[in-house]
Amino acid sequence: MRNNFKSCLTIALLASFSSFVVADQESEELSLKGPYLGQKAPGLTPQMFARDLISTSNWESAVVFSPSMDEMYYVREKVTKDKSADKEKENGRFEQEFVMYKQQDDVWQEKVISVRIGTPTLSPDNKIMFFGRGYKERTDNGWSEMKRLGPDFEDFRIMRVTASFNGTIAFDEATRDGKGLLRYARFENGRHSAPKAFPKQINTGEWNAHPFIAPDESYVIWDGQRGDGERNADLFISFKEPDGAWGEAIKFGDEVNTPTSEFAAQVSPDGKYLFFNRNMGEREVDTFWVDAQIIEDLKPDHIKAYSAKQAPTASAAQAVGSLRDMPVLSEAFVDTAPTSSDNSLLAGKLALSKAKKASVIQLAKEIGEGKYGRYDSLLISQKNKLVFESYHQRGRAQLAHGQASATKGYTSLIVGRAIQLGYLTMADLNKPIISFLKDIDTNKLTKGAEKITLHKALTMQGGLTVEREKWQELEKSPDQLQGQKLVQTLLEHSAPITKETQVYKYGNFNTMLVMTVIDAVTPNGAEAFIKSEVLDKLNISNYDWATHASGLPQAGWMVKLTSRDMLKLGSLVMNKGKWQGKQFISPEYVAKATSSLVNPTEDWMPEEYRYGYYWYNSPIQVDGKTYQASFAWGGGGQRVIVVDDLDLVIAITGHDREDKIMTQISSIVIPAFAS
Repeated sequence: MRNNFKSCLTIALLASFSSFVVADQESEELSLKGPYLGQKAPGLTPQMFARDLISTSNWESAVVFSPSMDEMYYVREKVTKDKSADKEKENGRFEQEFVMYKQQDDVWQEKVISVRIGTPTLSPDNKIMFFGRGYKERTDNGWSEMKRLGPDFEDFRIMRVTASFNGTIAFDEATRDGKGLLRYARFENGRHSAPKAFPKQINTGEWNAHPFIAPDESYVIWDGQRGDGERNADLFISFKEPDGAWGEAIKFGDEVNTPTSEFAAQVSPDGKYLFFNRNMGEREVDTFWVDAQIIEDLKPDHIKAYSAKQAPTASAAQAVGSLRDMPVLSEAFVDTAPTSSDNSLLAGKLALSKAKKASVIQLAKEIGEGKYGRYDSLLISQKNKLVFESYHQRGRAQLAHGQASATKGYTSLIVGRAIQLGYLTMADLNKPIISFLKDIDTNKLTKGAEKITLHKALTMQGGLTVEREKWQELEKSPDQLQGQKLVQTLLEHSAPITKETQVYKYGNFNTMLVMTVIDAVTPNGAEAFIKSEVLDKLNISNYDWATHASGLPQAGWMVKLTSRDMLKLGSLVMNKGKWQGKQFISPEYVAKATSSLVNPTEDWMPEEYRYGYYWYNSPIQVDGKTYQASFAWGGGGQRVIVVDDLDLVIAITGHDREDKIMTQISSIVIPAFAS
């Protein structure tokens, strides 16, 4: 049996690092409807997945569903009418192909993508497909060209990579003697750190391979051979202990592990099923699936007790889906002593008097009951430490939540970063937008176009007048909106820019005018600048930043961030532009951006609100003393609130139409921290 196992593994190793010549094959439409190719869900006894369709008498492996649950990828030996041709060897290797099933209008359709190029897996955010040391990024039209993980990974013969929400990857090392180690690499500041070996609890025995790290990093599943009497691969799991260490390996039971080999396990993106491969005979490998409750049943009691006290998390499928589909929590989760493994976000305890602490906790519980509307999270940082964390309604830890118009405040901070790095100056704020855009034909612009400065656009006073119907017509021809053409088109179709039009008008393309300037003045454009010089530096990796019709990053909405990462952006404002002790944003810019430059005139804004550069500010009265609060604000209840005098940052997310939570923040939360 040892020879059979080694033979099976050798085949897998060879297939993982080889290219194969495969004839073209047309896509085949199949009448398969419903989740999981319309297959009947299994119970606690593993069942063959899609018998005679995916699992056949041939070799198939690496079934993986996308987090969006509308794609399935796997690899199989090429099947033709002349089956004997498939068994011919080319340089000692069998031919295999990379296949996708795509669900459209509830029907799954098959498509052969290419020859096999590795073992595919998908990141929980649905943005990256890994193939060993290589990976592809999802694009509007499919997938990018193959990229490499980096020089730190080139020395390893990697069969499979899996990733967590935080970007940590786990991978194996294929060796001929079975002594390869399982390793992980954290994603920090925009890149993966040097790989480290998992501890002996995981790296014991031989032929350890195919690690699957849970999206929340709470466990790792892998296959390997342990014990002198063992001759085939079995599946094991290690749960993360409360202190962050990895627990002893637990072997899956006999319902999963059999006298043959089980390998390459992973949990479906919705968290419902465990998929794995089983060696069924000479060159026959099939896919099995089983209810993921089997994992919970293996969890030690002390881990269950610890897990019950942790913040609720979202599955990968929920994270990329609609917030409307997220189940509502039965009660609020509240933590007054949160912990953090993110070195860019320190954590501490809520150090308040018993009465004040109780008032904040009670507020979170009442929010969970829906007393004040539909709010999903309330997090508090004081003196640069996360001291309070609560989730309610549809809120989840590690969930990148829609920011709505709070995005405008983040765009403002991006301008401040560009000033700090010398791509703009404070004096540039008073220069015309068009002076930065070298591709603009000024002869075709409306009268007064030069009056729109960065300052005017940042205070919602650009003065454009483009009718909604006209804009909808322009959107039908996206080519004329790409890059600087957006500004060209807007200024060609706008009414003249005058003193009368340059008054506060919320929205009105102002944020995209600013983003076009950022794109023009930064070396590699706005998208690269936001990622490399802002998000990566703040160690923000779990996010979604949508693209505008112009091809530029959105500047006024359609951005998703986690609640914890919202606190980081607020800390930049509280610390006058400093990040971890170093100047990150121009302090002069932060001061101006959060000052009272404009009296907003929209009737839905409270009278006491004032406006700076996409940041609001308002006085908060506490026992006769006035505290000034600055905040980025988005519809539905998204807020990053900064109270400088109290070293306080508050992050709120929600999906409430009325959005009146500031009453409770002003009357309960802020007073709790005031002396």
